[in-house]
Amino acid sequence: MIAPLAIVGAVLGWWGRPDPADDVAPVAVTACKEQLARDGADVVVFGNSKARSDLDLTPIGKALDVTKISRLNVNGTRAPVWYAMMERCLADVSPKLIIVYGTLGSMVRVTLESELERNSMAELRGQNDPVLVRKVFGGDVASPFWDRVRARRTALHQGFQQGTRDLVAGFFFAPPGEDGLLAAGAAYAGPALERVLGEDAGGDVARRARAVPIAERSEEAAEARELGFEDTLVPDFVALANARGARILFVNAPMSPSWQAHYEVIPAALTRATIEGLNELGAGYIDLSRIGLPDAAFADGIHMNNTGRARTTAALAERLADVGATGTGAFARAMVPSEPPTGRRTGTPPSLPPLTLTRGPWDCGWQAPVPGLAPISDATLGAAGIGALSPLLVLEDGKPLTPHATRDTFDLTCAGASNHQGGVVKFSPTGGPADVARTRTYTLGVAEDMPMRDAIGNEGWWVYPGTTLTLDFPGPWDGPAEGFRVAVEGYAAGGAGAVTLEAGRVTATLARGAERASAVLAPDAPTAPWSLTVTSPSDGPWFLVNRVVVGTPTEPWYAVGTPEKRRSVELVGAPARYGAPPDPLPEAALVGAPKQFARGLWYIDAPDLGVPYWEIIRDTVSIAGCSPVRLSRDGEPMPGPDTPPADLMDKGAEGYNHADRRLYLGAGAGRTPEGHRYAVSLDEARACRNARWIYPGDTLTLTPNPQALDRLTAPAELLELGLAAVTRDPTSERARVRFSRGAEVLVDAEVALGDLARTPARWPLAAQVERGAEGLVLEISTSDAAPYLVLTSVTLAQAARPPFPPLAPDAAATAAPSVGAGAAVAGE
Repeated sequence: MIAPLAIVGAVLGWWGRPDPADDVAPVAVTACKEQLARDGADVVVFGNSKARSDLDLTPIGKALDVTKISRLNVNGTRAPVWYAMMERCLADVSPKLIIVYGTLGSMVRVTLESELERNSMAELRGQNDPVLVRKVFGGDVASPFWDRVRARRTALHQGFQQGTRDLVAGFFFAPPGEDGLLAAGAAYAGPALERVLGEDAGGDVARRARAVPIAERSEEAAEARELGFEDTLVPDFVALANARGARILFVNAPMSPSWQAHYEVIPAALTRATIEGLNELGAGYIDLSRIGLPDAAFADGIHMNNTGRARTTAALAERLADVGATGTGAFARAMVPSEPPTGRRTGTPPSLPPLTLTRGPWDCGWQAPVPGLAPISDATLGAAGIGALSPLLVLEDGKPLTPHATRDTFDLTCAGASNHQGGVVKFSPTGGPADVARTRTYTLGVAEDMPMRDAIGNEGWWVYPGTTLTLDFPGPWDGPAEGFRVAVEGYAAGGAGAVTLEAGRVTATLARGAERASAVLAPDAPTAPWSLTVTSPSDGPWFLVNRVVVGTPTEPWYAVGTPEKRRSVELVGAPARYGAPPDPLPEAALVGAPKQFARGLWYIDAPDLGVPYWEIIRDTVSIAGCSPVRLSRDGEPMPGPDTPPADLMDKGAEGYNHADRRLYLGAGAGRTPEGHRYAVSLDEARACRNARWIYPGDTLTLTPNPQALDRLTAPAELLELGLAAVTRDPTSERARVRFSRGAEVLVDAEVALGDLARTPARWPLAAQVERGAEGLVLEISTSDAAPYLVLTSVTLAQAARPPFPPLAPDAAATAAPSVGAGAAVAGE
């Protein structure tokens, strides 16, 4: 017993030993303090990589009337690291304004999810900070001894993890080298990770949620459900800013539509509590999450390209004065989303047909026709993009079977489950064998759920023929009153009678279209609890309310449902070809023999390449490391091309990196690049991670397969290109875009490359493109004088729908005299 304890004690003692370097400020803290002193910052922007990819500081400074503005960001981090950075880096300065920029989910996060975040925290965290200890580390103030133990344990874990990775990569994948398996594996695995993870390479496996966003969503939601506003670091950010004599503004950043539903989803109650808390503390809040950026404005779903950055910067600059960011004192009060409504249904639903059962072809399945009800089946609603929300229930001796089931439970096992598929219902009896169904009574019923939600979160409130749905809103409208509207949208099937709506003694009649039914009301803004009623007469349709928007066009609140996810399909990965091989780069571009820059790191002067390098690429399209330059040594291609210089220098990696007017290279551990002949060329594949290069004078042709359009659930009306000119120089050049379907030309246009940062490349189609369309061809061509372009996305999409459709021409005639929503409800 004593021997193992002695070994453990010795290890802990060694890990916890004092380090003379502990008395020296961490490099990250020293660097940020030097940056703030150099910038003389009146305004400091904190955040992660989105703070860099989404915002241009110059227009922000102009809007705030300041010239001294600085940005401190740490990639792949959230609120805990930002708080530590703010506490340490602002120790000697007092800016006038602090802007915290990121998604609201990142701001309320209180856990460290990756090795990357833990390492960043270790670099920035002050000794025994009580706020971080209490809210992030969940305990009392730790002793310096245990802090040192944890830090060295983390370093050992990371070393073991990376060593194992390099050993496996070197043994199975990497070409043999002179320096052993570990060195060969490191040289192979590093660039591979960077190609997949970009800026997040080096984080541990916990970062996989970024690649599989649904996992991150469930983890975020599970944690956020446990949090109240006081549990987050948001009030501590405010207190810290106040202690520094600074005002503080929180900006909720936009995400691409395809990622919005899966990234850092937090409960509505926490959103409301956070905004209410900021209002009470006198801090500022701006919500940019609904400014309507398409996928084409993003480089990877999270980080923006130059088009997205220009539009986001402009939106923020416009709103700074509105919230009082240019003045002093408390900010203007931010609008707090209301609490969601509760529902009640009155009336008698229609009678349903009796079931005539037949045995299904599988182990336990039965089925019965339901004539006339196919339009409200799970299959029909799902194909329309609404969700598996059929209201039909199969009752077994009066008790409902589990609805919306999969074939495993309604066909293959006797699990007591059902599914409404088109013109039939399919089900299995409870218990077995299958023939037990002959001894029971099966009838149809309708669900009483209010609201009904499917397995992936689609929401709807059914109004059955002959019934009235009443949505009760527990509070008044908190936003601007002028231009107040209530928009109801949903899906209507069958019936000849008209659906009517009423709010605040104002009525409207539902307008039915091919896919959606909608109505807009214009009552007075409610000043007290209020109600919205939706009535379908006995001869009316089955009406599924899946969106209710309340407020004004500038401040819409989605009381039911979410902003419409434009139905779209991404085609940038379609089969591609180019008109000709790339032009050769000039032989004279490489000047002289390699020169040593530092230990293990060499460089070759390349002043005349004229090819974008990593910093311009990052700043333009938010993609870290994607140079089109290829370097060969003695006729053989070198690994790279974006090997980090630190790896070349510290790890002895073999590779190169194109930075400005130089190519930095490493010859491999223990070797030098002298005595070899080097040459440069352009990448013939023109690959840029998941994007594509278009070189000057290029013609890119994409030919999507019909199967690539299977994700379209509605005809596409727009072509949107995520196209960026990768240059810092002004250009008057234009690109030609031609999109066709066989002999039919859908788009034939020119785009000014100098305007891409301000105006997205987007055109309406001459005719709609249906699911499974054949013969589609996209051609993008440029002149020899054009800058290098990066194509990050090719999106076929529906046109964006405004939160409030226009009022019907007869709206005034159908509106009863309004006495105000609050007064109307008060009299009920």
